[in-house]
Amino acid sequence: TTDAAQVAVARCGMGQMYLRTNDLDHLKQFGDIVCDISGLHQHEVRPSFERLGATAVFKRHFTGSWELTAIDWKHGNRVVRPGEDAWEHAKWAWRCSLITHM
Repeated sequence: TTDAAQVAVARCGMGQMYLRTNDLDHLKQFGDIVCDISGLHQHEVRPSFERLGATAVFKRHFTGSWELTAIDWKHGNRVVRPGEDAWEHAKWAWRCSLITHM
């Protein structure tokens, strides 16, 4: 799924219910809006399954467009940026977390 599609899910889809101002110190450098589904990480899963939970970070541009700039991937215990090896997987983890939370 493209980064633009992820933005659309957050802005115009089910993610809009979880949008808020970014007040997370470790993520502030990446953007001013988050779609936070990190709470799912606290739930146990079966052995060999990946825990859910992720926070997508968006930067708003003066034109009104948004850019997906980072995902705080809870199972991976790291912030993943576009172009990094885990980027596609982190986006998938955020989408799965969002759908599961619904």
